[in-house]
Amino acid sequence: MTELTFEQRIAALQDAAENGGCSVGHAIAAAAMLGVTHGAGMQPQPEPGTVPDWAAGGLKRYLHDGIRPGSGLLAILRNDLREAMGRCCEMGGEGARDVWQIVNYLYNDVPSPAWGSPEKVQRWLEGPRIALSPEGEKALREAGP
Repeated sequence: MTELTFEQRIAALQDAAENGGCSVGHAIAAAAMLGVTHGAGMQPQPEPGTVPDWAAGGLKRYLHDGIRPGSGLLAILRNDLREAMGRCCEMGGEGARDVWQIVNYLYNDVPSPAWGSPEKVQRWLEGPRIALSPEGEKALREAGP
């Protein structure tokens, strides 16, 4: 069996998103099966509990104040991989790496009612909201603007 390159793995994820309409959660599971996980071709690895600088401000406003984020973050929060990958690449992010980093942060540090489906996101925007974990707050404080 031939080892897939990182680029081939990402292309497979993008193909699944475009042709299968899979969710971000399913793509993370697919990434794990393809080896796009810690230590398997994704260099440099995002630090656990961190978010990309370009996403920090939008996440802070969304999580703390219920302000609707931009289209890339909104797609990730709604669990829409196809839209998330396209938007993150357009915004100058690193595409799959940034999506992975944000989903990892959401999964580990953000209350589940804040993300995962369009309905959850809408309820979060309308309030009331749940406080973040100390780790979640720390990641937002340490990130960019």
